[in-house]
Amino acid sequence: MQNKNVFIACCILALLAMNVGGLWFIYQSRDSDTTLKNTNAPIDIFSTQKNASELKAFSSAEEYTAYIADAHDLQGNGYSSFTNSLSTVTPQVVSTTLGAAETLDTSAVKSASRTTIDRFSSTNVQVEGIDEPDIIKTDGEQLYLSSEYRFYYRTMSSRPMIDIVENGMPSEKTHIIQALPLDKLGISSSVDESGELLLQGTTLLVISAGKIVGFDAQDPTSPKKIWTMEFSDNTAYESARLLNGTLYLITKTAVSESQPCPLEPMKMDGVGVRVECQSIYHPVQVIAADSTYTVMHIEIATGKVQKQIAMIGSPDNSVLYMSPDNLYLSYASAVDLFSVMYDFFTTDGKGLFPDTVVQKLKKVKEYDLSLAAKMMEFGSIMEDYQRSLSDDERLRLENEGENRMHQYMSVHKREVITSAISKISLDTFTVTATTTVPGTLLNQFSLDEYQNNLRVTTTVDNMGIFGFDISTESVNDLYVLDSGLQIVGKVEDLGAGEKIYSARFIGDKGYLVTFRQTDPFYVFDLSDPKNPQKTGELKIPGYSSYLHPISDTLILGVGKENSKVKLSLFDVSDPKNPQEVSKYILDEYWSDALNTQHAFLQDEKHQVFFIPGSQGAYVFSYAENTLELKVAVSETQARRAIYINDALYIVTDDKIVVLSETDWKQVASLDLE
Repeated sequence: MQNKNVFIACCILALLAMNVGGLWFIYQSRDSDTTLKNTNAPIDIFSTQKNASELKAFSSAEEYTAYIADAHDLQGNGYSSFTNSLSTVTPQVVSTTLGAAETLDTSAVKSASRTTIDRFSSTNVQVEGIDEPDIIKTDGEQLYLSSEYRFYYRTMSSRPMIDIVENGMPSEKTHIIQALPLDKLGISSSVDESGELLLQGTTLLVISAGKIVGFDAQDPTSPKKIWTMEFSDNTAYESARLLNGTLYLITKTAVSESQPCPLEPMKMDGVGVRVECQSIYHPVQVIAADSTYTVMHIEIATGKVQKQIAMIGSPDNSVLYMSPDNLYLSYASAVDLFSVMYDFFTTDGKGLFPDTVVQKLKKVKEYDLSLAAKMMEFGSIMEDYQRSLSDDERLRLENEGENRMHQYMSVHKREVITSAISKISLDTFTVTATTTVPGTLLNQFSLDEYQNNLRVTTTVDNMGIFGFDISTESVNDLYVLDSGLQIVGKVEDLGAGEKIYSARFIGDKGYLVTFRQTDPFYVFDLSDPKNPQKTGELKIPGYSSYLHPISDTLILGVGKENSKVKLSLFDVSDPKNPQEVSKYILDEYWSDALNTQHAFLQDEKHQVFFIPGSQGAYVFSYAENTLELKVAVSETQARRAIYINDALYIVTDDKIVVLSETDWKQVASLDLE
């Protein structure tokens, strides 16, 4: 009879495929012996998991090298990454293929020729006042527009290959565009840099894959390069925020075994930004790490690095959230796989294996060995035991073991997969607290700080961790943590069998969407941090991957239903009875608003919002709690939109189309190529 995989062999292989990596953002202190400890330690059976959030600086390059060698052992032994109603109103359709003479409303242009700026939009960000990089910025007078190279692939796909060969790839530039008056809409100048943009006064930052360049754009016709910060060959840009003239930059540097530290992740005008070994922090428990992260506090006008924190980790499942006072970094947390299996053998799995096997495992547990070495010993013990079994015994063990492991995981699922969270004070630029919470985070909207408390939403899902059918149903949780990151309140077991697709916290309310077959939209009352309550729930088809507060009582969901883009307007005026009061299905299979909130724009004055699509751009009204398509700009791939006064500037792959928000007629356009 052909040998069958017994249960325990499956456990070994599946456990070794489990993600124990993750970003470990850690504490910086002048005292290298200072250790910051986890405030929400897991249960005792996962003893090394308890130590995983204890943070300490390296004492030397030799200690760093030894730690990384152990981390590579973990990776080498199989650790890997986790992780329909249409409006009856016929909208106007503006075709960008028409000539300017056919589309321009000259009376509208005349009225729009004034240069007085009453209002202008900013990038749609998570936290008001904290800017996030995007491909377009405006100060109300100029538009700053990056060509950003990743968009060229879509542009090139519609070009004949012969055209690409003869004329080359589109140039990578950032245009400075005169926005007003509309009859003089045009490119004032361009710089030979592209990427994500940040704007502070007249200082423009262009963040690309290889460098950050600062420009003085006081004269928009002749911007001047004022500083350049280049990433090292083994360093990549991770994320950034802009607050009160300060750039908060996170970089990721691949570990070098031959010269691990000191690091020079970047060079400022040719001079290296140096990170000493004693300034690099790590979890006391060895994790599967292959990168060093550096968080820098940079003066935007000069590019000078004023403060920095360094740490080691893995690039998987990292999430950045920033409030006006703190920066939070979350990352997938590690688990001691050997302790998990040993605990199973002595609890739910007791009696499945002879005492001699359990005693051997106990000795291994007591050895001063790395986790990788213990797992190797574990595999050897199990292999020896497997060879002693008959086919009948293997079959029984496989079935009985799977059932017992399923029972075990149902109890311990929140201890096996966790996320570490570090809180960095923007004032002192030190980590003031660290903790772990069960499950994994979706994105930055999974975190929110309110009245010194941190609200967190996670999905607990062990599917793919163990083989066969011993994985438990996924569940979703909401936690409230105090200023020291202690859990003070929670709502657990939301949406069994589903995963979080979007989250949003607004004041003392929380909104959450989970999805598998239907879209449960949850409403939470978080006014009492120690007693958060799920107050309402609504189940509808499809899902929402972005939630936007349209007003105090209206939440817009942008998602998909039957593979098409869906817009849902939720009335949450009664938290106990949320209602989908309007819905619209677009004939689009994708929108960049599903991927980034930066692609979404709301104009409260006119009660409209913009959403891009692959076939065009769409402007919807939400007046009287009803979604109405006001205008569609066709035959072009839209990217972003901004407004200045009552003019809506829609940016596409190759042009800017300007609409009057008073009558939705096209009043200006500009070719970008």
